[in-house]
Amino acid sequence: VLKIFTAGGVQAKKDKVVVLEAVRRNWRCLQHAPEFFSDREVMLAAVAANGMLIRNSPDMLLDRDVVFTAAMENVRVMENVPAVWKADRELVLATMRKDPQSTTPFSCAAAHLRGEKEVALEAVRLNGLNLEFVLGEAREDMKLAIDAVTQNSRALKFVDAGLRSNNLVLDAAGWNQSALPKSPVHSRPFVGCNEPCSASNARPLQWLAVMSLEPLSMKAGRHRDIIQGR
Repeated sequence: VLKIFTAGGVQAKKDKVVVLEAVRRNWRCLQHAPEFFSDREVMLAAVAANGMLIRNSPDMLLDRDVVFTAAMENVRVMENVPAVWKADRELVLATMRKDPQSTTPFSCAAAHLRGEKEVALEAVRLNGLNLEFVLGEAREDMKLAIDAVTQNSRALKFVDAGLRSNNLVLDAAGWNQSALPKSPVHSRPFVGCNEPCSASNARPLQWLAVMSLEPLSMKAGRHRDIIQGR
């Protein structure tokens, strides 16, 4: 289709019916008919196949339907949309659900949404690492912290300092005898217990281990090594 369209001549590239049909078959055809980047119908067809095309059309960034379609095709579109769409609760929730592995939708959301407990709870249940972007009092919510580390134990590094050493949070994150780092000197379990340890009875040294977690900017891989005791 692309070869046929590009060989069709100037007249074909100016015919909306031809362009629309071509774009529906191959979004790359739009790149050869740039004047249609401002055409709503053509853009809806194009962004349904490649959401990032919306970046080439400032006018379409103001159209909710086009933005919604583009973001559902590629959630990274949320990085480029105007503030009004980052504050759109329905759009933010829809994109979070569309790609749970990505933290982009929630991290790009308006501050009031990232501080809204209901939205934040869904965000961390979908991806615990979204906890990094939770704002306000929601960060101090115990249930939210537990849900986050339950979904992804690596979210522990983003838990509010006041909750990070809480027994329930630690147990939810799996910080038990098998998950703790081993002493680099003696190669014995980091927590000195002669019986199976949980977060509630491995308190002193485990608490120190948790509170000494590396800064939030640490690489995920290194944090994984710490959690797994490597």
